[in-house]
Amino acid sequence: MCVLWFLAMVVIAIVEGDSWTTALSSLGLVAVALVNWRGFKRHDRECRERMERLDERLGRIP
Repeated sequence: MCVLWFLAMVVIAIVEGDSWTTALSSLGLVAVALVNWRGFKRHDRECRERMERLDERLGRIP
Protein backbone atom coordinates (compact mmCIF):
# COMPACT_ATOMS: atom_id res chain seq x y z
CA MET A 1 0.00 0.00 0.00
CA CYS A 2 2.72 2.47 0.98
CA VAL A 3 4.73 1.57 -2.09
CA LEU A 4 1.78 2.20 -4.40
CA TRP A 5 1.06 5.52 -2.70
CA PHE A 6 4.71 6.53 -3.01
CA LEU A 7 4.82 5.59 -6.70
CA ALA A 8 1.64 7.56 -7.34
CA MET A 9 3.17 10.60 -5.64
CA VAL A 10 6.37 10.23 -7.68
CA VAL A 11 4.36 10.13 -10.92
CA ILE A 12 2.34 13.15 -9.83
CA ALA A 13 5.52 14.99 -8.84
CA ILE A 14 7.08 14.28 -12.25
CA VAL A 15 3.94 15.23 -14.20
CA GLU A 16 3.25 18.36 -12.17
CA GLY A 17 6.89 19.36 -11.98
CA ASP A 18 6.94 19.31 -8.18
CA SER A 19 10.01 18.38 -6.22
CA TRP A 20 10.86 14.95 -4.83
CA THR A 21 10.16 16.29 -1.36
CA THR A 22 6.45 16.26 -2.20
CA ALA A 23 6.56 12.51 -2.81
CA LEU A 24 8.78 11.87 0.19
CA SER A 25 6.64 13.93 2.54
CA SER A 26 3.56 12.10 1.28
CA LEU A 27 5.22 8.76 1.97
CA GLY A 28 6.14 9.98 5.43
CA LEU A 29 2.56 11.02 6.15
CA VAL A 30 1.21 7.66 5.02
CA ALA A 31 3.78 5.82 7.15
CA VAL A 32 2.88 7.90 10.22
CA ALA A 33 -0.82 7.28 9.61
CA LEU A 34 -0.24 3.51 9.40
CA VAL A 35 1.82 3.48 12.59
CA ASN A 36 -0.86 5.47 14.42
CA TRP A 37 -3.63 3.22 13.10
CA ARG A 38 -1.80 0.10 14.26
CA GLY A 39 -1.19 1.70 17.65
CA PHE A 40 -4.86 2.58 18.05
CA LYS A 41 -5.85 -0.92 17.00
CA ARG A 42 -3.49 -2.48 19.57
CA HIS A 43 -4.67 -0.10 22.29
CA ASP A 44 -8.31 -0.94 21.54
CA ARG A 45 -7.57 -4.67 21.76
CA GLU A 46 -5.78 -4.21 25.09
CA CYS A 47 -8.71 -2.18 26.47
CA ARG A 48 -11.18 -4.87 25.41
CA GLU A 49 -9.08 -7.57 27.08
CA ARG A 50 -8.90 -5.55 30.31
CA MET A 51 -12.67 -5.00 30.25
CA GLU A 52 -13.26 -8.73 29.72
CA ARG A 53 -10.99 -9.58 32.68
CA LEU A 54 -12.79 -7.00 34.82
CA ASP A 55 -16.17 -8.41 33.80
CA GLU A 56 -14.97 -11.92 34.71
CA ARG A 57 -13.77 -10.73 38.14
CA LEU A 58 -17.06 -8.98 38.79
CA GLY A 59 -19.02 -12.02 37.66
CA ARG A 60 -20.78 -10.30 34.81
CA ILE A 61 -19.92 -12.98 32.26
CA PRO A 62 -21.71 -16.32 32.90
